[in-house]
Amino acid sequence: MSIKEQFSAQEWSTLLSAPMMAGNAVVAADPSGPIGLVKELGALAGTLAKAANESSGNALVQALLAEIKSAAEEGERPELPKPDARDIAGFKQQALEIVAEAVALVDAKVGADVARGYKEFILSMGQKAAEAAKEGGFLGFGGTLVSEDEQAMLSQLKTTLGL
Repeated sequence: MSIKEQFSAQEWSTLLSAPMMAGNAVVAADPSGPIGLVKELGALAGTLAKAANESSGNALVQALLAEIKSAAEEGERPELPKPDARDIAGFKQQALEIVAEAVALVDAKVGADVARGYKEFILSMGQKAAEAAKEGGFLGFGGTLVSEDEQAMLSQLKTTLGL
């Protein structure tokens, strides 16, 4: 039985969306203006693309990345909830709920080492998004790599992941 076969289609969809939702929640925690937003969202896509071409040694992460890569090659985009500028807090909460659901699934259905690798992958997506653009500063000078709001979201993400 392949690792994907251990999950229903809906569960697999949740596992696929959790890494991007984690990254999106960090981006939403402290929007960096139009240029920073593009950098942060680009970092998420780049991290996924790079990871899809490398071997993580984690069967679950590799199966998910292979599916993401295949879908991207076919021009398919995942259906993810979109943030509402009027309810960023609600979007971040929704993202954490999706991550929590994914964590519960992997904890129940795969071994501890595989589950931990998946959780670390999700956290890495959030970390890459946080580090993609400096917050604050002026014309690229000054600022901080990871803002307090992004760090707070990363801490919430770590808690949700059980890391």
